[in-house]
Amino acid sequence: MTAKEKLLLWSQRMVEDYQGLRCDNFTTSWRDGRLFNAIIHRHKPMLIDMSRVYRQSNLENLDQAFTVAERDLGVTRLLDPEDVDVAQPDEKSIITYVSSLYDAMPRVPEVQDGVKANVSRDGGWGLGGSLDPRCSKALNSRALRVLLVGLFQMSRAADR
Repeated sequence: MTAKEKLLLWSQRMVEDYQGLRCDNFTTSWRDGRLFNAIIHRHKPMLIDMSRVYRQSNLENLDQAFTVAERDLGVTRLLDPEDVDVAQPDEKSIITYVSSLYDAMPRVPEVQDGVKANVSRDGGWGLGGSLDPRCSKALNSRALRVLLVGLFQMSRAADR
C-alpha cells in the first residue's frame, strides 16, 4: 500500500461515522470542506459544530476548517478556500494539507507497535485481542493510552 493509499484509508476511517460523507479521492471529495471539518471534529469535537457544517456553504466550511486547524491544532494554513472550491481541486495540495492534519493528530498504535488496551466484556481492562468498539474512539490520545496501561499494570500488581 502506498503512502497516498494509507492517507486515503486514514481519511476514510476518520469520517466513516459521519452521515453523508464519503472520501473517495484527494480532489472532489474535499471540495465542500465537510471532510476537513469532520476530521477535526473526530479529533476534537468541541472545536467544530457539525450541524452547522451541514448547512454552511463550501467556502464557509473550508474557511472554518483551515482557521480552526491553524488556530487550535497548529496546522499551517496551506490552502485558501477559493483554491479548493473549484471543479477539480489540486490533488497534491490536498494530500499535503491532509498529511499536515494527520501529523497533528495522535493515533492509537497498531498491534505491531506495542500494547493494545481493550475493555473486556465484564468491564475489566485487558491487553491483547481487538480493540473494543466502546473505547476505540476514546483511545486517541497518547496520554490516555499511557494512563490506561499504567492502571492495568497497577491492577495486575494488586492482584498478585
